[in-house]
Amino acid sequence: MTFFFFFLANFFLGDLTIFYPAFKSEAPLSSQLFKGTIIALDTSSITVRLRAKQFNDSLFRNYEFWNMEHDSLDSGFNVLFRSLFQFCNYQLPERKKFLSLKPPAPSKPKEWPHHQQLTDEQNRIMGKIISAEDYFLLWGPPGTGKTSVIVKYLLQYLINQTDEQILLLAYTNRAVDEVCHALIAAGLPDFLRIGSKYSTDLRYRNNLLNTLTADITSRIDLQRAILKYRVVVGTISSVLGKPELFELKKFDRLIIDEATQVLEPMVAGLLPGFQKVLLIGDHHQLAAVVTQGQQERLVNDESLISIGVSDLGNSYFERIFSRCEEEGWSWAYDKLSYQGRMHEDVMQFPSDQFYGGMLKILPGNQNIQQSAPLHFEKIPDDLLSTYLSTRRVLFFPVRSKELFNSKINVAESKFVAEVIEKLIQLYEVNNKTLSLSDVGVITPFRAQIAQIKTELESRNIFLDQLLIDTVERFQGGAKNIIIISLCVNSENQLDNLINLSSDHIDRKLNVALTRAKDQVIMIGDPQALAKNPVYSAFMDRFTCAYQAFIDQ
Repeated sequence: MTFFFFFLANFFLGDLTIFYPAFKSEAPLSSQLFKGTIIALDTSSITVRLRAKQFNDSLFRNYEFWNMEHDSLDSGFNVLFRSLFQFCNYQLPERKKFLSLKPPAPSKPKEWPHHQQLTDEQNRIMGKIISAEDYFLLWGPPGTGKTSVIVKYLLQYLINQTDEQILLLAYTNRAVDEVCHALIAAGLPDFLRIGSKYSTDLRYRNNLLNTLTADITSRIDLQRAILKYRVVVGTISSVLGKPELFELKKFDRLIIDEATQVLEPMVAGLLPGFQKVLLIGDHHQLAAVVTQGQQERLVNDESLISIGVSDLGNSYFERIFSRCEEEGWSWAYDKLSYQGRMHEDVMQFPSDQFYGGMLKILPGNQNIQQSAPLHFEKIPDDLLSTYLSTRRVLFFPVRSKELFNSKINVAESKFVAEVIEKLIQLYEVNNKTLSLSDVGVITPFRAQIAQIKTELESRNIFLDQLLIDTVERFQGGAKNIIIISLCVNSENQLDNLINLSSDHIDRKLNVALTRAKDQVIMIGDPQALAKNPVYSAFMDRFTCAYQAFIDQ
């Protein structure tokens, strides 16, 4: 079904929806409610795939206007209940191991073939991973190659040197796409992906279970098809939603990427069933999304608090990593510290504020050293172009005139468009082309995303390649230039925006700043941001004396 819709509506491709005729006076429940998934979306129409097929289309033809709301699946909660029930069925030693009431099994040293392409730190950690007899936790800050390096080389080793059957999972479909990319880069194109084609990158749809088994009609043929693949990938929820997979195939090793977005109940029924487990993540980046407030999530039970379960909003990775550090189980965890994504100027603030100064430049990567210039010989004769061509980290103050709880900021959207126009001009006068696929715009609200898109389209800036999204949907990705429209119109709104880890790291700000490779440009209201010490430190260090848009 295709509908026309208001462009500022806050829907994304792949969203689950409920829709119904737009009555003037009658309540929604006076008519049938339809459920579906958005499979196409542009400035003039929206296409929805119905969850239940309809053979009579007269209702759809009788009404010109329709209302649409966001929806969710009850099956997600059912999966969590099944996972907890499965956990209760495991033997006591496995349950104690999951809860960290007993230490992980000591490692049995195995020889890791030293790779010239890896750093000494990466080679050392790879040796620890393959030697682990139980679980291993890898903390990898932004740009340290958690997926592109560690997962890639580990899978090459496991496929070529062992007979292991591998289950490779991530929390989001976008993260699974990154895992698929790593598999292809490792020369391992023969993998099986669990999931829907609507949430899978076009490049990997031929690997989907539904695609590869479309013509199969018997259970035995289905099992034979699945057993052909040593590597199975998917989101955790998609795999947990197919428990029959574990009846058809036995796995030796479980790898979970972006594990810091996964709460305890989701993995409680999964991890104890594997002898070898690798969890990869960074608990200083985004955690799982929870609907409960901070007070509702707090745990009062002393026995749970003693093993680190103090906040039900924290991930299993964060808890178990802290336990390993506290108990000195050094054979079961390690940290990456060399990053090859961000220029040193871009890296320094996040490293100091969020990682205790531990981040370092990947050896031999001259392009991101501090001395590397911005490569502009000609600079247009205006102040904004001067700033954009000479600084890698910038803060532009834009006063808000919106209501304190508004989820749009018109002045910021105009300034985002102005910055993009100036960047395009800057590249043009230097005989270069700025590909908008190298630019990302991060903002916290879907309404502001739509507002920015509207402003850009009014200036004939095409959006086909430009990614404008929330910080949650940027995690795992990177762009050469990142523009951040904070859209914070009050101190209260800022409090709701901040997402602190157990050690008081602002995870959302960390992710936003570390998506940039070459340049990060932040736009916000200094008055609304001033009382937060991290934002205040950022403004003190990087504010540009550019007044043109302050009072718009």
